[in-house]
Amino acid sequence: MCGGKHEGAINTYESPEKIIDFLKKIVLKALQASRKNKGYFLMDNDTKKTIKALGNLSTVGMTMAFCITFGALIGYYLDNKFNTDPWLLLVFLGFGIIAAYRNLITMARKARDGDQKSE
Repeated sequence: MCGGKHEGAINTYESPEKIIDFLKKIVLKALQASRKNKGYFLMDNDTKKTIKALGNLSTVGMTMAFCITFGALIGYYLDNKFNTDPWLLLVFLGFGIIAAYRNLITMARKARDGDQKSE
């Protein structure tokens, strides 16, 4: 796009309206191409299952980190409120770790059950 003379390319110094029109044309071409296949963005079932599994797996790390952090923050807050350093922090950190592994096991069971249903 930048500096090259390609067919259909736009100059990056064009007005925003021209850039938006160019992007609309690209999206319309993609939709028209997908409609020729009698559907929007057709995928086979294996690809759909793989994408769904990857989506579920991508949340595992974030969920575990959130549970542990949330437990530690609650413990830290309660320690400061009741002046019980470090005991409530450790207790709620433990609760966060337990909740994180519980969610991990639940997600693994859902993934396993989804695989068994598809077979």
